[in-house]
Amino acid sequence: MSYRYEFDDAWDGNLRLRRASNEFLQGAYRGLRDELETWNRRALEHGGSTPPYEQEVDDLNSMLAWGDKQLAHTGASEMVVRGISVASSRYAKAALILAIHRRREDREARLRQG
Repeated sequence: MSYRYEFDDAWDGNLRLRRASNEFLQGAYRGLRDELETWNRRALEHGGSTPPYEQEVDDLNSMLAWGDKQLAHTGASEMVVRGISVASSRYAKAALILAIHRRREDREARLRQG
């Protein structure tokens, strides 16, 4: 089965995050976006005609812009996203898994170094 982009905008529920959690999630989104941009560059370097994850990068850029705008509200101690989509939940999951994986790798590298 080959990959096909599809943004599932079905309603998945509400999301409530404390400010610190939202800041961490924004960083995780940035990490995922950067990883996808790397894959896009690799695909083009190896003869691809179009970046395979261009739409995903656009989605993440939109999500980041929205999240940054929410964080810019000074004094906001938490954020509530009403009616988050299935696709947005999937991006959050992928971003958090990648962030956790990278933190584990960093920790293991520091342990090896003593």
